[in-house]
Amino acid sequence: GGGGEKCALCAKTVYVAERAVAQDKIFHVACFRCKECNVKLTLSSWCMDPCGGLWCKPHFMQALKTSGGTLTVNTESERSPPSTPRRSDSSNGKAAATP
Repeated sequence: GGGGEKCALCAKTVYVAERAVAQDKIFHVACFRCKECNVKLTLSSWCMDPCGGLWCKPHFMQALKTSGGTLTVNTESERSPPSTPRRSDSSNGKAAATP
């Protein structure tokens, strides 16, 4: 069992010591990785596409350029319309980790 917050990627319980928050979503620090190259992301180096996919900044910018300014992500469910992705900005309070 185990209640509590669930990781947005693996859906398992996230404990305080392993918690990262991005765009109001909870992740395990270990799950907080680029979907393209699997590099571990930091709270100042992540980007998120409109479908909630995590990217490192270089791959995010590459995908954004090749898509002509809108990032369409192929997922199992095409419920999210294409839109301009959001970048992380450590000064906006959107990305925070609880020690």
